[in-house]
Amino acid sequence: PSVPELRWWIRFPPTRLPEFLIGAGIGRLYALGVRIPNPAYALAAGAGAMIVVMATARAVGALPSAICLVLIPVVVLAAAGVDGGPLASRWPLLLGEASYGLYLLHIPLRFVVEGVLSRELRISEAWGLATVAVVLSVVLHVAFEIPVRRFIRTAFAPRARLPV
Repeated sequence: PSVPELRWWIRFPPTRLPEFLIGAGIGRLYALGVRIPNPAYALAAGAGAMIVVMATARAVGALPSAICLVLIPVVVLAAAGVDGGPLASRWPLLLGEASYGLYLLHIPLRFVVEGVLSRELRISEAWGLATVAVVLSVVLHVAFEIPVRRFIRTAFAPRARLPV
């Protein structure tokens, strides 16, 4: 089968479940204190694995999924092993909190842009769209998710009872 015939699975949510499970697993490992002791070796191994996966994924049109499945977990666990490293600042935390908005926005945004252009995105356009999606997800998180979460917590917080 040709590449376009296989691309349906990228947009079919159940086929994206492995990405979600890997992300949840990485989060759990991080919460348990798992760190890669030598980030440089981990990144080198991840880069080698990425080359193999990219070559295979390109053949079936699954390159974005391959990047998510291989490179991101290695980078996150490697960066987590560096004291005072990139994950110690507030920006990665904000991006992590805004990731649900990114999850919700990125595919519909891509459909809209590809519909307007009447074609698939070029790589430079895809990077630009990814940047816009990240910025929008942070705005959505700060302007909507945080205030709604605060409202829900106060509205449903247990209230102290007055003696009768």
